[in-house]
Amino acid sequence: MSLCWFSGRGLFAKQNCTSTSDTVCDVIAGHFCTDLIEDEECRSARRHSDCEPGHRVKEPGTRRTDTTCEPCPAGSFSPEGVNCSLWTTCSENQVEVKGGDLTSNTVCEAASGGLYWLIAVPGSWYL
Repeated sequence: MSLCWFSGRGLFAKQNCTSTSDTVCDVIAGHFCTDLIEDEECRSARRHSDCEPGHRVKEPGTRRTDTTCEPCPAGSFSPEGVNCSLWTTCSENQVEVKGGDLTSNTVCEAASGGLYWLIAVPGSWYL
């Protein structure tokens, strides 16, 4: 059994050991190397980090680097920490019920159908 499989830490045997060489390990998908030997072999690896809600992936992780995250720009949100989406702008027929924030979109509802006016007619007010 190779040391890569035994460690169970995101590694696989890139080259099995022989009578003249050790096993060469590399990282499996979704992980990055944390202990690189001579730019060829990986001794330990970690799972790529997930971005927090309100952030997006700036640079996806590679076999050699972790994921880089950045906050969503103003006026946008990310509930899952992957991509940022712009807040919805309510239409003329809608009212904003809840403003957007870094993790949730603006909530709009249909505006009431009627307009109400109070018209004062002189002499119609009685005390």
